[in-house]
Amino acid sequence: MDPIVEIPPFRLDRVRGLLLQGDRETRLRRRTWQVLLHLVAHAGRVVPKQELMRVVWAGVTVGDQTLSTSIAELRRALGDAALCPGFIETVPGRGFRFLLTPGAAVAAQAGDPAAAPITSAPADFVGRTESLAALMSALSRAVRGHRELVLVSGETGVGKTALVLAF
Repeated sequence: MDPIVEIPPFRLDRVRGLLLQGDRETRLRRRTWQVLLHLVAHAGRVVPKQELMRVVWAGVTVGDQTLSTSIAELRRALGDAALCPGFIETVPGRGFRFLLTPGAAVAAQAGDPAAAPITSAPADFVGRTESLAALMSALSRAVRGHRELVLVSGETGVGKTALVLAF
């Protein structure tokens, strides 16, 4: 596994345990770093809170607030917001999902939105792969600081709401 994981505009230096953005180095608390690594390793999938607690705090009795504190620290470090997530989505009652896979971020950064795998669509969502890819590409560019405006249009009943909810 690569020692550096690219998630534009960030890099995860797994050898030194640092979150890098340009010349800025951010050192996270050990368990917060482990939460980030676990979420990134399972990007696109909802990671249940119980799984994070079992993996990161194995053998240690802690409450849900401990995980919430680590997620808040990660959001601050990533410049993320719970209400409009770019990296870490809270799935109420289930857990957390890391939205950008390293592969999708690299593909979108290279300017190839078609190569960016779609990871946030529910398993029962059929079709609209190109539209989802375009939305993921726009999100990736926006996360890197490029202004984006995305409009979703179409006839009544073609699935605009379903597309946005899947995204």
